[in-house]
Amino acid sequence: MNSSLAMAIAKATFECCVRAQEKNRSLHNINLDAVVFQVLAQEQSSTNAPVKYWSSYGVEGTTAHTHQMDLSDLRESNGQIDVWCAGIEGKPDDHIRVVTEIGTNPINGIDRVPSVRISFDYENLAFALFKVGNKIVLNPEYGVRVSAAEDKFEIVQECT
Repeated sequence: MNSSLAMAIAKATFECCVRAQEKNRSLHNINLDAVVFQVLAQEQSSTNAPVKYWSSYGVEGTTAHTHQMDLSDLRESNGQIDVWCAGIEGKPDDHIRVVTEIGTNPINGIDRVPSVRISFDYENLAFALFKVGNKIVLNPEYGVRVSAAEDKFEIVQECT
């Protein structure tokens, strides 16, 4: 097993433990086979590509690729599609992550509904959007402030 795959398995196991702890669940119920299967599936279905501003495509003399996007199709292993975008020469934390999945309706806590999670970076969740009937429900993460100014919203991670 190569070292990057071993690190990915270790990271996924750690994240699973953290999620279990956050939800006050017992750690002895972690299915390590499922964690390894998920990491292997992600390794096989991940694609990374350089990209540029959307209107620059198909125009002669446009700029070079300035960013990169990674798409991980995890529908078969855990029902998610994971996308992140970052500058090619940017700061390591200067990226955004979007995960789409089926979540739990935050209004009634029962129904399963389409949802999207947006993160400030690879680990810090900013908010989740849930499609509930004809509405989209915005659910900010703990420690995140949402404010409105004219026709724009600002979502800020509070320092703790």
